[in-house]
Amino acid sequence: MDEKQLTDCLYAAATHHQAGRLAQAQALYAQVLDVAPRNPEANHNTAVLAMQSGRGMGVALPYFRTAWEADPGHLQHWLSYLRALMHSGAEDEARRVLDDGQRRGLRGPDLALLRPRVAPAPAAQPVAAQPTDLRALERQLDQLLAQSRFSEAEVALRQALAHDARQPTLLVAYAGVLMRLYRYADAETAARRALAVQPRDPAACSVLGEALLEQDRAGDAEQAFREALQHRPDSVDAYRRLGQLLFHQGREIELGKLARQMLATSPDYFDAQVDLARSLLRSGDLHAAAAAFARALELRPADLPTRQSWLFCTNYLAELRPAELLAEARAYGRHASASARPYSHWQCPAATPLRIGLVSGDLREHPVGYFLEPLLANSDASRVQFLAYPTNRASDGLSERLQSRCVSWKSLAGLSDEDCARLIHADAPHVLIDLAGHSADNRLSMFAWRPAPLQLSWLGYFATTGLAEMDYFIADEIGVPAAARQFFTEAVACLPDTRLCFSPPRDAPFVADTPALRNGYITFGSFQAIRKLNDAVLSAWARILAAVPGARLRIQSDSLGDALGRAAFEGRASAQGIDPERLQLHAAGSRAQYLSSHAEVDILLDSFPFPGGTTTCEALWMGVPTLTLTGETLVARQGASLLGAAGLADWVVSDTDAYEHAAIDRAADVADLQALRLRLREQVRMSPLFDAARFALAFETLLTELWARRSTVQA
Repeated sequence: MDEKQLTDCLYAAATHHQAGRLAQAQALYAQVLDVAPRNPEANHNTAVLAMQSGRGMGVALPYFRTAWEADPGHLQHWLSYLRALMHSGAEDEARRVLDDGQRRGLRGPDLALLRPRVAPAPAAQPVAAQPTDLRALERQLDQLLAQSRFSEAEVALRQALAHDARQPTLLVAYAGVLMRLYRYADAETAARRALAVQPRDPAACSVLGEALLEQDRAGDAEQAFREALQHRPDSVDAYRRLGQLLFHQGREIELGKLARQMLATSPDYFDAQVDLARSLLRSGDLHAAAAAFARALELRPADLPTRQSWLFCTNYLAELRPAELLAEARAYGRHASASARPYSHWQCPAATPLRIGLVSGDLREHPVGYFLEPLLANSDASRVQFLAYPTNRASDGLSERLQSRCVSWKSLAGLSDEDCARLIHADAPHVLIDLAGHSADNRLSMFAWRPAPLQLSWLGYFATTGLAEMDYFIADEIGVPAAARQFFTEAVACLPDTRLCFSPPRDAPFVADTPALRNGYITFGSFQAIRKLNDAVLSAWARILAAVPGARLRIQSDSLGDALGRAAFEGRASAQGIDPERLQLHAAGSRAQYLSSHAEVDILLDSFPFPGGTTTCEALWMGVPTLTLTGETLVARQGASLLGAAGLADWVVSDTDAYEHAAIDRAADVADLQALRLRLREQVRMSPLFDAARFALAFETLLTELWARRSTVQA
């Protein structure tokens, strides 16, 4: 098994593992360990899998140990090994491992809870003499659980159940503790025993659902959560878990319905209000989403994640002016800075190379990863070094390639802003770059602590962060012309050609002939998220279809994978005048399937005011041009920037009339579409949009200049 095969095997194993297919995951981890017995990821995940499948700590502990020994600087491997040692009673070894990790600068929110288990712990108090004295037992359990002493809590509950085996409160508590010990099948049994005694107990239904979900029985889990809500409509635990399940399955319509039901019972329930807003955004009901976010912020004005979700939503709303967007971002910045204690001194090395920290939750198979890889692969190590700070534990083959280009790779998952800032400050980067902005898994509020002397925003977001502590926003002249820079709290620093450089998709299929040659009609297409396809976009597309005889509109998106999502979109499209007979709807598939789908499209019609980014670049590589409409903001000008860098400025228009006329005119010349298609891959390969060496040099030069400018000012 070569390195690529090993990476692919690990990725496949992790995919099965995350989906709950434990047997398949175990077999693939075993294949990795056969050829790489000290691979830290395979060892760690094998240990976790052993706990999940009920084989116990005796099986898991050696794998946790090997994972930590192979990668002692990895926060999660360190914490997992500590927990395993303490669950096994190996307190002396746990103390040694704790000290070793702290010497390496590792910290985590669990330390305060882990330390009491490393030091000699007081003996657990015996269960009250009266086994029905639930208050005494609850006090004892609170103490044990607060110290993560789950094994002792399990013993105490088992002793109590020996006296009163049909007490539903004890059985539910027992099931909850078993969940913390990864004994999901046993937790299911305990929850079912509780329901046998008290069939309408919502707490038992909720913990049963959690146990079923961990055993890859999502359908059964959903039923259990719904039963909990049926018995108690205001059950917060059941609502949260069911809401998470629906959200991660992309069932936006059902999540919105669930949130409305909860709000009917509890009108001021904040989490349901946020879920309603997010579900409306994902399903494309933008104005209703804006109203729902406004209500959520009335309930909790200082809630940073909700403010960030709202800011992300504003990028889809054409009616908001740049000055309004800036005001909303500044409001976030004020709240984020209020609780921070920024650093004012740093110990950065004086000499080159420049140390550049990268903070992102998308260092993987994701648009951010696709745009980041060519920079890291082509940078000059004598000028710059990269330190990566992933904000979650997601990992795949692209993560491995990115990690190989970095001198340091430290996870921020689970850390507080203060701990993140302390860890990064100790690493002494000259420059710290946020790659997420207000998108998912960001740690933007941590930048308010200013762990690095120079802080920048780039790549993963398309508007100002609103943070006073963010020094620069990296853009290009087309994306942020001089007149638009007033709408950023950051100073805008421009790269010479493009702010983005794309890496060609690996194993992309050959460019196919334009499909109109075989179909006899034009197929317009879109691979955008449904939330980008607002009513103005659909209305323009309806007029284009009406003017191009026989044309079809092919749309492929995540939200079209279930019947409710398809029906909702069909209704919106029909309301804007799109004939359902000319509409082809497809669910998103694998990346390979998605790339192959370009063979079915003659012209991509961009969305506005939020156009494509990655989809535009991938389409260019597949020979399919995108017609884009430029606007006022960076995100609205993204298509113009990408197509300009690719040498297709004549596919950029400035208003909807020009957009419609250009689509109609382009569709009339199939021969020209075919000629462009055949030369497009080579054209973009040689363009600044795909010239990684040129981009890396420009990026290094810009950051070196910004650092020199900062140093001069400080001096």
